[in-house]
Amino acid sequence: MAMEERQEPANPTPPASPPPTPAESSKPAGETRAEGAATSSSMGLSTTSLTPEGTSSLNSTAIPTNTSDVAPPHALTVGQAVGVGIGSAIAGALLVLVAALIFLFKKRRNTPRGRHHHIESPPDLAALDHLAQPLAHETIRRDMRSLQTGIKNFVDNYFHPEQAIIDAVGEAKIAALAGEPPEGPSWSDALGNLSLQPLIIRAIISRSLFTMIHPLSDGDWTLLPPDFKGAYQSLNDTGPSSRGSIDTSQRNQLLSLWRRISGHLLSSHDRLDQSQVESVAAELATALAPLRPRQTGNYHSVLRGLVTSATRLGVSLFEQPHEWQVVWKTASSHGTKHGVAVFPGLVFLVEGQPSGKGQGFEGMERLRVCKVVVEE
Repeated sequence: MAMEERQEPANPTPPASPPPTPAESSKPAGETRAEGAATSSSMGLSTTSLTPEGTSSLNSTAIPTNTSDVAPPHALTVGQAVGVGIGSAIAGALLVLVAALIFLFKKRRNTPRGRHHHIESPPDLAALDHLAQPLAHETIRRDMRSLQTGIKNFVDNYFHPEQAIIDAVGEAKIAALAGEPPEGPSWSDALGNLSLQPLIIRAIISRSLFTMIHPLSDGDWTLLPPDFKGAYQSLNDTGPSSRGSIDTSQRNQLLSLWRRISGHLLSSHDRLDQSQVESVAAELATALAPLRPRQTGNYHSVLRGLVTSATRLGVSLFEQPHEWQVVWKTASSHGTKHGVAVFPGLVFLVEGQPSGKGQGFEGMERLRVCKVVVEE
């Protein structure tokens, strides 16, 4: 009996899927579709192998299907956030830089250019407007006449000609205050002439006071504030080591301004130091003592009044724009044989004055304010 051989088909039909369980059938359609998609995706990565029985099996690689482990498509990582922050900071700095450049460019364009552009100079110091105005020459003459009259009345009231014995100590005291005598070997010889003795005493007092009020005098006594006098003498030193590059005209202008400002800053105590007035008056009284004045009544108070008037005059002259000098004319210069210069004349040293106003003195012109008083 012939046996009939049966051949299996090459692609056997897979067995039908079992019907879904009640749990599966109760799942929502969305979850069922998601699982199907996951299953089909897993099957797409599977490899087919034949079993010994000729059936095929699926060996699939497990792929996680939990969507909570995957980052949402619109979230930023830490690195991205840092990058965004740095970029924003750089962009902000660039904007500030651009704004600053634009501001500087506009400011430069608004600034006027050109070498001939007029630049306003800063205003003068307001303090210069408050400085004391120069005294009128008539005011100075009035003060000089008042002091001259006061000295004359003082000598006429308290001194009478008589022989006086002046030793070397007394001579030295007078010379320390009034300087060397204009004529004759000594003050004691000049005072020995009784007819001229009152005039010589007036000359001694006048010379002493004007020496003490001049800022450049080198005497031991002064009626000016000592600190100001010392500073002015240092500034006025015109030696080779202190001239520098400033010419004489500029130097005189600066010294004039310094005197005016310094005088403006003087306090009432510095302008009239009573203790200094007392000391000078006492020194004058000691020098005049050998002449045996009548020291009665108001002798000392009148002498202090003369010193006070001289001090005020000296401070006023110190504040003037120009330096001043006294002029002592000897008797011979006036054509008189016995004349005595009892009170000095006064001149200001002015630059650029016409020659008719005075005579040259060290490159300066001497502007006469008042004449010397010579009596016989």
